Amino acid sequence: MKKWRLNLFDLAVIVLAIAAGAAFLYLQRGAGVVTGSTSGTTVRYVIEITNLPKEAAGKIKVGDSVTDKVEKHALGRVIDFEIVDYKVSTRDLTTGDYRLRAVPERFTALLTLESPAAESATNITIDGAFVVRCGTEVSALGPGYGGVGYIVKIER
Repeated sequence: MKKWRLNLFDLAVIVLAIAAGAAFLYLQRGAGVVTGSTSGTTVRYVIEITNLPKEAAGKIKVGDSVTDKVEKHALGRVIDFEIVDYKVSTRDLTTGDYRLRAVPERFTALLTLESPAAESATNITIDGAFVVRCGTEVSALGPGYGGVGYIVKIER
């Protein structure tokens, strides 16, 4: 029977495996640590939920608790809201111009939410993991209504 000997290729594989394990442990351990964060602050931000039916738009109330329906994070409480017509961009075939046209029986809700947050130099985090940034897509769910929209404004 042939005796196994350590060669250069075996040594490279062992070193890469140890480096990959160390990198994994370092990233896992550091994932929950927010350096330079301020806890106990409150953030107010506005989400725009589009294409709501009339019945759902009528159920929005101040004080509603809103959650993310995909990740199940608490997004905050509604402190103010505005219901406007849902508009889509359409092309006028006679002039070639694009115009905004209101869709009948469909509405856009602008919800101002307030939530406790942890703030760092680069992120505002609510519910321990949801990062609040303008342009972030949100799947919001409130009592009797829900929809997809975006964060359009952040107040600190």
